[in-house]
Amino acid sequence: MSLYYFVIQRDHKTPTADLPGLELIDMDEAWEEATKTAGELIRDLDGSLPPDSEWSIQIRDASRKLLRTIRLTTESHE
Repeated sequence: MSLYYFVIQRDHKTPTADLPGLELIDMDEAWEEATKTAGELIRDLDGSLPPDSEWSIQIRDASRKLLRTIRLTTESHE
């Protein structure tokens, strides 16, 4: 088991959430947890993600080293 942290950011600003670390079997389980969490959080945005913005959830290890990122970018092409 390894400790993984999930950090949520919006528009490259200070993290909006730095969730408590989770003891998980491996990176595959951490990735599954991140994708589930991302889906739930994106659904909860309920239309509040404006054009030209970015939202992300990062997976970090026990030393807080960045391992993977899920990123949602919105763009306006007007």
